[in-house]
Amino acid sequence: MAEKTGEHDLLAPKHVQKTYDKVASTYDALWTKHVAEPNARITKELRLKRGDRVADLACGTGLHTLDMAQLTAPSEVVGVDYSQGMLAGAKERLADANLPVTLVHAKAEDFIDSAAPDSFDAVSMRFMLAYLDWAAVLPRLGRMVRPGGRVGILTSLSNALPQLWTVWDKLTGGALPLTAPVPDSNEQIAALLAKGGLNHVIGSWEYQIRLWFDDGMQAMAWMKESGYGTHPGLQFMTPEAVQQLMQVVAKSLEDEFRTEQGVPLEFTASGILVRK
Repeated sequence: MAEKTGEHDLLAPKHVQKTYDKVASTYDALWTKHVAEPNARITKELRLKRGDRVADLACGTGLHTLDMAQLTAPSEVVGVDYSQGMLAGAKERLADANLPVTLVHAKAEDFIDSAAPDSFDAVSMRFMLAYLDWAAVLPRLGRMVRPGGRVGILTSLSNALPQLWTVWDKLTGGALPLTAPVPDSNEQIAALLAKGGLNHVIGSWEYQIRLWFDDGMQAMAWMKESGYGTHPGLQFMTPEAVQQLMQVVAKSLEDEFRTEQGVPLEFTASGILVRK
């Protein structure tokens, strides 16, 4: 969650990079397994075929990069990530696959700007929008896609984690409002993509996820260890202060939302596919 500034200067790419370097080894177990179905759907609805050249932006540990490369070989898949830890995981996963995958260490927005026009048949961007200025970047995606090419985006929406929004507002009395760093809807994403010539929506859907935890601290630990709770403001806090904040929020989660099943966290994963 980013502070309501109207700008993205708080995204602190180096902070995000360091966070995902730390969680790379547990990322798939703690996060990816919960979104396996929407990830598989994005890959399927990109309609990849042999000979397609693909850019996998925010490729993470390469799980879906591998899936796409198996569909498009012998053409190249370019996996891009700003976390060296994630790329190390991708390199290990792809080591024995003997597939034409190139891994690039770069911020997604820099790669988009440096890519040659009309150089990819498909672009995949999964759970990346929270870490870039998506209102500025999404219109630029169209230039790198060939006519007839497709772009698939998977992201959380602003209505994710309603439990944490409620807790934060109660703890601060509404004096420190936060705004989600992701779009509100697929319609908002589609309008921005259309500015770059990606005018034809070929798929749009939402996928609801609810995770259950034994207690509030387990929920907060998951937020930290999965990388989902990455917030640039945390870089200015001592480890002791972060731990104290986690304890306060954890107790509030239990007070407000505990049921017989435990403490829930809810997400909306949104998928949208467009064609140029």
